[in-house]
Amino acid sequence: MAQTVQGLRENLAPALSEVEVPGLLVRGVNSVLVTAAAFESTKNLRPDLEFALVEGADHYVPEEKPVEIARLVHDFVNRTT
Repeated sequence: MAQTVQGLRENLAPALSEVEVPGLLVRGVNSVLVTAAAFESTKNLRPDLEFALVEGADHYVPEEKPVEIARLVHDFVNRTT
């Protein structure tokens, strides 16, 4: 758990700036691990990426809302390939 918390505090902005492919970042609206502020900061760093919020989901969106995540990924792949 300590390693997880440490990883959450790591500044990932330099790595994010190196991403050269289309990306989709998904956040569960109820997530306390990825805050709304952190999600907005990421949007500001990389406005070229796509972002989606999933209502009624916490941090584990694929487990909590599998149909919604499948639709988001399907639509994203169809738009970007």
